[in-house]
Amino acid sequence: MKTQYFDESFCDDYLFTKKFTPIKDIEKDCFELEDTIKKKFNNYLTDPFEGAPFTTKTFRHYNLLSVPRHSFHELYLFIKECVDNLLLESREPHYIQCWLNVYTKKTPSIDWHDHWKPEAKVCHGFYCASIPEPSGTLYKIPSEKDELYIPSVEGKMVIGKS
Repeated sequence: MKTQYFDESFCDDYLFTKKFTPIKDIEKDCFELEDTIKKKFNNYLTDPFEGAPFTTKTFRHYNLLSVPRHSFHELYLFIKECVDNLLLESREPHYIQCWLNVYTKKTPSIDWHDHWKPEAKVCHGFYCASIPEPSGTLYKIPSEKDELYIPSVEGKMVIGKS
């Protein structure tokens, strides 16, 4: 049932993608929030991602989905719909956290990094809000010898098992 809901499923249901209509005003709201995050959390850089955007380095200090903006609420509904379809059989309680990755010429990407161990049963993903040029994400999936490239497309949600 999971793969019928998602547009694509990769590597024995390890990674899923779903395309939605792009969210109105989300890019504007993200840039406005980026300025607020930089001011509020300037002394809280605790994340080890070298070269990562400031908003990524401070992810432990905020949840984008708790900011009262219509675009962020719409994003929450999309994420919830995707996660609910992934957890259809188990219906385990879950928490959704979301932060910004604002890429620029100075910080065009994040270096390779791990997320959580499989026993943690954590999903990880992203939503593409604004793609100025062709880009994508490489995944190293435990059961695969080759890296998997997922192109970034505005409005696309990608969710994978960590």
